[in-house]
Amino acid sequence: MQASTSSLNPILGGQNQYIIPLFQRYYSWERKNWEALWEGVTELMDVDALRRQHFMGPLVFVPAVKNVITPTILVIDGQQRLMTLSLLLCELRDVAAQRGYEGLAKEIEGKFLVDPFHRDAEHLHVLPRQRDRDDYIAAVLRKHPPTGKIAKALMFFTDRISTLTGDQSEEFLRTFLTTTLAGLEFVVITLDHENAFEIFRSLNATGVPLSQSDLIRNFVFMHVEPSEQIEFDDRYWQPLEEMMGPVQTRSATLTSFFRDFLMKDGRYVSPSATFARFEEHYSGDNWTAEGLAEELTR
Repeated sequence: MQASTSSLNPILGGQNQYIIPLFQRYYSWERKNWEALWEGVTELMDVDALRRQHFMGPLVFVPAVKNVITPTILVIDGQQRLMTLSLLLCELRDVAAQRGYEGLAKEIEGKFLVDPFHRDAEHLHVLPRQRDRDDYIAAVLRKHPPTGKIAKALMFFTDRISTLTGDQSEEFLRTFLTTTLAGLEFVVITLDHENAFEIFRSLNATGVPLSQSDLIRNFVFMHVEPSEQIEFDDRYWQPLEEMMGPVQTRSATLTSFFRDFLMKDGRYVSPSATFARFEEHYSGDNWTAEGLAEELTR
């Protein structure tokens, strides 16, 4: 394990590509989270951003593919912050472009959002989960308007940037960019040769709010070959989750569904023990993720 402090600049401005694993939750930050992040950045605008930092918590990474051209990193903890900060940079780029500061806009995009020397998936510095990907790509590449929470995050930052005190000159926007890149401080924890699922699961014991259904999803995906996870998600898991109603209440509904499923043999399962019972029941090797998914959707 390696641990070090870092600003946002070398994280998003380096060669690494940060991939959000399929066992992670979707982009779920809301207004209260955006407000807290925004306050952290704007507080630094009142002082020398190079002499003061705002602590943003830990980022937990696991190297996935050791490629000398594009090192690939799995984001085990910190995906909400990385995605939100990338969306903030998207909006700052768009504001710069709208005001005719093309050099600044291209700098933000080419250094911190995309790799201009790659195409397709490797083009993005942050690559979200499959179901967040289209909206995130829409925000980064500006091909069409995004939807959902990613669109709401962009609207939030559009409004907040417009209310910044200052002359809104290129120099002012560049100062804001420097503040964001240099003033936000993280503890970056890089783990080698570790099971990404086990690490993600262990975070639940250290205060990270993972629901019972989060843990069950992670457990199931651990039993799917990485090369088959996207197909499994599209064919089985996404339809199952979509059966559970609105996104806002889906996690709780899924947990109740799994609990009812486990109690079909008459054995009581408390809500807080849903995952523990699920893990116990499927601890052997006499089941497959595909078979389980088919049983769950009957």
